[in-house]
Amino acid sequence: MFSCDADKTLNMSVINQYGGDWKGSMTCWPDISFTPELRYTDDPFSADITIAVALADDNAKKWSQRIPADLVPRLIAFEQIWLGNAYITLFFISRSESARNLFTSNMGLFWYIIKHCNSWHPLETLQLFNERKKKILSFLGLPEEPAVFNTFKKLNLLKPDNHVVNALTTVMKSGTYKALLHVKFLTEDLINLLAKYPDLSSSKLIQRYQPSWEYFSFSDELSTITESAEDYELGVKWVATKLTGNNPQVVLERIDERITHHFRNKSEVSQRKKPNCSYPKPPVEGNDHIKPISKYYDILRESEEQEHCVQNYHEMVLDGSTYFYKITRPQRATIQLNVEDSGKIYLEDIKLKHNTTPSAEIEHVIYEWLLSSKKGIDLERYQYKLVCESEDYNDDDF
Repeated sequence: MFSCDADKTLNMSVINQYGGDWKGSMTCWPDISFTPELRYTDDPFSADITIAVALADDNAKKWSQRIPADLVPRLIAFEQIWLGNAYITLFFISRSESARNLFTSNMGLFWYIIKHCNSWHPLETLQLFNERKKKILSFLGLPEEPAVFNTFKKLNLLKPDNHVVNALTTVMKSGTYKALLHVKFLTEDLINLLAKYPDLSSSKLIQRYQPSWEYFSFSDELSTITESAEDYELGVKWVATKLTGNNPQVVLERIDERITHHFRNKSEVSQRKKPNCSYPKPPVEGNDHIKPISKYYDILRESEEQEHCVQNYHEMVLDGSTYFYKITRPQRATIQLNVEDSGKIYLEDIKLKHNTTPSAEIEHVIYEWLLSSKKGIDLERYQYKLVCESEDYNDDDF
């Protein structure tokens, strides 16, 4: 794979990922030049052999020992973390003191320049490195501010792709970085999130961001919640003002609950515009503690009080295929009876508030009530469903 000439030129040869023979040579520091004899990409410095492999190979030692010792670990880190090509990095930092200084002080910006300018001729890129720092930002179309340099230093991107480059550009140009003064690390997930929703950067929770939050998909969950807020006309800024606190998981759960509550209230206002129609006569009469839900507004009220979606069954109640009852003792719950086309009645469900499971005591009371009606109501179907649910077979809730 490697050989070294008397003049310490490194020769490389490998069958690359495209199935072709790849050969190239690279002269020693400081007169770095790189000549691939065969390449399969548009990048003239493309190599399938990582510099970490070359540095560890005995045949390449005469070449690698000419590289300044302080640069070796940085070159390996650059190649591994930034998915960069350390050979092209060597080319630039050997020819430009400004490029070397930028590489050692701000790898994030160095990586961004190479990614941004990958279609340029190397001499054009070298000319850019030799400009003043603010002029470099101007060439890249970024704000000429010290905060931009600091933002690049915070980048902690593991193998970023071109999508991340585009997202990072969006974050910079939107000015989002100005609100990230206290963020210690900027990860790929956070950059993609802020590129999509720049207004979230103003939140106190985002400013406390830790990469470890991604273990429970913080960015994905927050993105989903933000989309829901937009759908229900709450907006991104509303979400940002709610993102306060030290526990991100709890904060997201609370925001989700608020959005759900907002939607429920908004939905009920819309639903109450419908007439308060009466439902068909229930198949089983109620008693002192079990009352049939006989009107449309009553089913809305039951859904609101018990915080479940029984209101969505309105059409089924109207056509006489489903009936609901509310029971107050021994527990507050909602009962659902279904009627088949044959006229057979069966107990479909019993749910407490938030769709939680009822106790054995309330089930016994309901069984006694249904059996006393002498309507031949099927209880076995409901009991079988309970067995299935205990084995992790979950039917839809109200």
